[in-house]
Amino acid sequence: MRRFLILGVLFISCYRSDTQPLVERLVNNQDYYTEFHKLVEGANQSIYMCMFVANFKKGSLVEYIYEDLASAVSRGVDVRVLLDSSYYDSSLNAENTAFAESLMKVGVKVCFDTPYPTTHAKFGIFDHATVLIGSTNWTESALEKNNEVNVVIENRDIAGELEEYFFKIWRKDD
Repeated sequence: MRRFLILGVLFISCYRSDTQPLVERLVNNQDYYTEFHKLVEGANQSIYMCMFVANFKKGSLVEYIYEDLASAVSRGVDVRVLLDSSYYDSSLNAENTAFAESLMKVGVKVCFDTPYPTTHAKFGIFDHATVLIGSTNWTESALEKNNEVNVVIENRDIAGELEEYFFKIWRKDD
């Protein structure tokens, strides 16, 4: 119940009475990858992703996410992925480390947060202007089986605030 309340507040806070809605579109369930793919393909400058867990599995949509990010790097896009480093779950750390190693081999900049607090956020910022944020992790079950909900927000102010948050957690000097 608490999660639905938080999600409801997110949706309500994304609307302003004096302007157009900030929530451009909802992205539910298995539509996440299609939306992610379009946003990555349209990015020309930067892609900053924050993800709680990423489990690379050949043949799953996670492999396509990997390929999309590698393609963006080859086009000269600054691609960074921030992953959780758990203080309580060694299997999550193993999954994230394996995915991170794969990403780094193709030029994606990867950083792990500090073990505490947990970074449970799941969002992306594309070209400092568009945000994809919601409940979807990069796992086969989240991308292909679960009920998930995300929103796309096209607003430079919100993207800028989220980018500041991203770089507060990002711990590398580069």
